[in-house]
Amino acid sequence: GLLLVPQQFSAVFSAPELAEKLTEALLDKALAAFAGFAEARGQTLSVNLGMADLVKPEFVFEVQTLLTRHSLRWEQIVAGEALRRGRHRQF
Repeated sequence: GLLLVPQQFSAVFSAPELAEKLTEALLDKALAAFAGFAEARGQTLSVNLGMADLVKPEFVFEVQTLLTRHSLRWEQIVAGEALRRGRHRQF
């Protein structure tokens, strides 16, 4: 892996293809870790997503692939940004 300092990190999000790869890699790692917890079956995982992810038509299929890979269900993840704004939305 590559370690980015804060000044470099924001540049990732100005390049959509890099941001997409970063989102997928982080979501994959988060779901793998979450699935590894025995008590995770009764818990939800909050994920922060960017607007570019949410408007990308194929994103839902990419997330489904990751959920299937880690034997998780849609009900087990929530959008973290929605939680902060008081709109608990499951996707």
